[in-house]
Amino acid sequence: MPIPTPEQMTKLFALFLTKGPIWTSEETPELSKLQVMHVEYQILLRKSGKTLLVGPLLDDGEIRGITVFKVNSEQEVKNLIDEDPAVKAGVLSYHFHPWMVEKDALAVIF
Repeated sequence: MPIPTPEQMTKLFALFLTKGPIWTSEETPELSKLQVMHVEYQILLRKSGKTLLVGPLLDDGEIRGITVFKVNSEQEVKNLIDEDPAVKAGVLSYHFHPWMVEKDALAVIF
């Protein structure tokens, strides 16, 4: 199999949402409302074309979810995720990495 050429590649950003400084597994009305706002914001990012994949992880680990951004810069990722209500509240934190993938890998496979 040939090595992909630069034209066959695209740069994305893989973001990992982690437990923030005020994370708690306790369920309260305030946290439930914040969770709804967080999900609504993630849907808005996806519908705007800024993200390709978004979803929670199903274990109870430190990493709570993964988002794949399709934006132009690291600063844009930072600006967008810093507006997430759960990040702003300190319930979630994040780290992200530039990620080079083959364009064909983005095709829906299921």
